[in-house]
Amino acid sequence: MIKVGVLGARGRMGLEVVKAISTAPDLVLTAALDIGDSLEALITSGTEVVVDFTVPDSVMSNLEFLISNGISAV
Repeated sequence: MIKVGVLGARGRMGLEVVKAISTAPDLVLTAALDIGDSLEALITSGTEVVVDFTVPDSVMSNLEFLISNGISAV
């Protein structure tokens, strides 16, 4: 099982990604985060991969966090 987190999880596309992950037999949703949520939840949940559907202004800082914590990004 691949442990997947979603950033922007309450947006239109984020909700679809959360649904897709939740129904996939080989994936487990470990974190569904949106604005105001701490990225630290990705670490404590053991997230391995993150799908980022946030706004363009957030992407670079999210990537820096993910890279520095050994989490792959999509």
